[in-house]
Amino acid sequence: MADPGKESLIDGAIRNEWKVIAVVLCGVLFAEVGLRLGERRLSKDLDHLHEIPALAEKAAASSSDAVRVLFLGNSMMRYGIDSETFELAAREAAPVPLQITRIHPDATKIADWYYLFRNYFYERRQQPDVLIVGFQGDQLADQPTQHPERVARFYGCALEDLDALIRWDLGTFEETCGFGLSTMSAAYVNRERLQARVLDTIIPHYRESFQRMNSARLPDSSTDFPMFADPDVASAAPTYARLQEFVEMIRSSGVRAVFVAMPVVRDYDIDPEAVAILNAGAIPLIDCREVPELTAEHLPDGIHLNEEGAVRYSYHLAASLPWQRILWPSKENRRASLLHIARDRQNSESQPR
Repeated sequence: MADPGKESLIDGAIRNEWKVIAVVLCGVLFAEVGLRLGERRLSKDLDHLHEIPALAEKAAASSSDAVRVLFLGNSMMRYGIDSETFELAAREAAPVPLQITRIHPDATKIADWYYLFRNYFYERRQQPDVLIVGFQGDQLADQPTQHPERVARFYGCALEDLDALIRWDLGTFEETCGFGLSTMSAAYVNRERLQARVLDTIIPHYRESFQRMNSARLPDSSTDFPMFADPDVASAAPTYARLQEFVEMIRSSGVRAVFVAMPVVRDYDIDPEAVAILNAGAIPLIDCREVPELTAEHLPDGIHLNEEGAVRYSYHLAASLPWQRILWPSKENRRASLLHIARDRQNSESQPR
């Protein structure tokens, strides 16, 4: 015969377990709703990630007279390009109006730019006139994305991307599950940011100490952009299959592209294999690793330009681009651009002084 007291204890334990589960689920739901409402305030980069769809539409928006220029890169591009200076300097070499858009998620490389361009431009058959991609170190080589959760949530990935994701970025079952969860949960995507915020609150100077420890572990590299963070990757010969596919997308979409090697304090080489792929795609490579107007003082952390450095670099880059090759790939486009320039000059001369 069953013991009523024992059954009561079991029933009570089961009810308590369900209460715990309900509290946990409510907490997760509360965190998810809160993050979806306030996610953009966690960082400038998250705010920028949310703006990518609108920025992509702006970059591809039709314009009767302006040349649509898209800068694609990472935080080096965010700090390194002064749009106003670039446009003013460009007028000296190619006096046509520019419509400039910048997309630059932090700590990204070819793995991330591939999905951004494919899903927001190539697949939608909308694109800018000119694409300028800024890189440094090994950022064009085949490597898995450092942030698959951001690729899932912010880069417009769909079933069509599954083959590329499995081939290059999702090496384990755990990573695949995490990618799927990231498409649904803002809390999961931002778990590391939340952890850093909490530790910042309870541990004085946590982030500064963490960065110092990383710097000590990687004394000749940036924690945000390590050139050879993985010894196994460093010892293997780099490959460029993803760059090859990226170049093929650019060519088939009709975009005039330029790749730019950006300045950093630490010297780096440009792999001849990557150069060969760009040359085969008729894509100019502009070497800005050494800019005469820049010194180490303009790169206070070794990688990101300060405001003065951004102005100097933007002027140098605009003056270095092969504008005739970019803007006038055909005689028809060149004739239309020259007519536009002539009209501008005529209007300027007709205005009273």
